[in-house]
Amino acid sequence: MLVEQIVKRDGRVVSFDEAKITAAIWKAMRAVGDPDESASKRLAERVTQLLDERFVGELPTVEEIQDLVEDVLIAAGYTRTAKAYILYRKQHADLRDIGGLLTEPLIENYIDDHDWRVRENSNMSYSLQGLNTHITDKVISRYWLNKIYPNEIRDTHERGDFHIHDLGTLGAYTYYGKEVIVTRVNERIKLLSFERLFNDLPEEAIPLNKADGAYAKYPSDDVYVLDKSGWTKVVQVTQKKKQRPMRFIKNRGGRSVIVTDNHPMITQEGEKEAQEVNGDDSLFTVDLERLFEQEKLFSVGTLDFLELFQKYDWGGDARFYDGVPLEDLDEGARLDGIIHTQSFTAPRHVRLTEDFGYFFGFALAEGFISYNKGSSQRISLTQKNKEPLLQANKGLLDNGISGCLIRKGERYELRVKN
Repeated sequence: MLVEQIVKRDGRVVSFDEAKITAAIWKAMRAVGDPDESASKRLAERVTQLLDERFVGELPTVEEIQDLVEDVLIAAGYTRTAKAYILYRKQHADLRDIGGLLTEPLIENYIDDHDWRVRENSNMSYSLQGLNTHITDKVISRYWLNKIYPNEIRDTHERGDFHIHDLGTLGAYTYYGKEVIVTRVNERIKLLSFERLFNDLPEEAIPLNKADGAYAKYPSDDVYVLDKSGWTKVVQVTQKKKQRPMRFIKNRGGRSVIVTDNHPMITQEGEKEAQEVNGDDSLFTVDLERLFEQEKLFSVGTLDFLELFQKYDWGGDARFYDGVPLEDLDEGARLDGIIHTQSFTAPRHVRLTEDFGYFFGFALAEGFISYNKGSSQRISLTQKNKEPLLQANKGLLDNGISGCLIRKGERYELRVKN
C-alpha cells in the first residue's frame, strides 16, 4: 500500500485506514438489506488499489476517497448500495453543516453585535430571546437554502448578489390572486392575474376538495405561462375558496364599504349580516340635517387654519377658489348658478360660527377630500337635496370663502377647491 496518509476536511493530515472504508461500505449494504462482509472488504481493497494508482506522491482528500468509493460500487454492479452510500454522505454533510452553525462564534457575534443579521428581524429586540431566535434562524435558513431553493438561488444569495429576507421563518410564501403573470393562449400573449386566468378558462371547474372549496380547471387549448425557464405549458389551474369572503356594498349616494360576510348592517328591517343585504334594502346612515340642528359645536372662538395647514406639505400657501371655470360645467350647473371664479388666500383665523361648524362637521362626516401634491385640492359634499349644501356654504361665506354648487344628475355637489 502506497497511500499512508490522507487530508481531512479541516486540513489535518492523518493516517489512512482501509478498515473505515470497509465499515462504510458494509453499512450502506446493510441499509439496503444486503449486508455482505466479505464483499465489503473486497470492494474496500479495490478502492485502496485505485488510490495507489491515482495518487502517486500525493495525499488524497476524504472527498476524493468517497468519490472513488461511489465509482467502485457502481462499476461492481452494487447500484442500490451506491445510492445508499451517496445518501449517507449527504446526510453527514448536512450534519456537519448544522454542526458548523452551532459554534461559539455564532453566540459571540450576537452578544458583541458583530453580525448584521442580529438586526435583520425587526420584530425581535436584542435580548436573550433574541439570541435564541437568532440561533434558530440560522438553522432554518440553511434548510431553506439547501432543501427548498435551487442551488443557483442559494449560491446567488450566499454571494450577496441579492438577499432573501425572512429565511428564518419555515413557512411558504402565499401568492396573491391578483398577481399579474405573462400568459400565452392560442399564440396570443396576455397579461392576466391568477384569478382572471382561472375565470377565463372555458372548461368546467372540477371539485378537488369540497371541504376546502378547492376547484381545478384543465385547459384543453394550449395555455402557457412565462417563467425563468421560458414558456411552460399549463396543465391545471387551481382555485381555493377564500377563508373569509368579503362583501362590497355601495349605496345610491356613492358611499361604499367592504366588510366580511358576517358583518352586522343596520337596515330598515333591523340588523342583518352583510351577506343577507340585497338591492331592495335601505341602510341606516346619519341624518345630518337633524344631527346638526340647534347644535353648539365649538367652545373656542377661532381656529388657526394656517397653523393647521403648516403641519402638512401642501406645496405652498393654501389657496381656495370659490368657483370653477364655467366651461367645465354642464348645463345643469349653469341653471343652478355659478357666479364667482376668482381666487383668494384663505384667512389665517376662521370664525367658528354655528354655520361654519355645520360645514366642518358635514365635511368630516360625509365629505370627500382630494389632495394630490403639485395639483389642486378639493373638498366635495354630495347630497340629493341642495338645502343642506347651501347651509354648509353659508358657513364658508361667514369667513369670506364661497363654495361652488353644481348639479350632477339627480344630486348636488358643493365644492371647495383651490
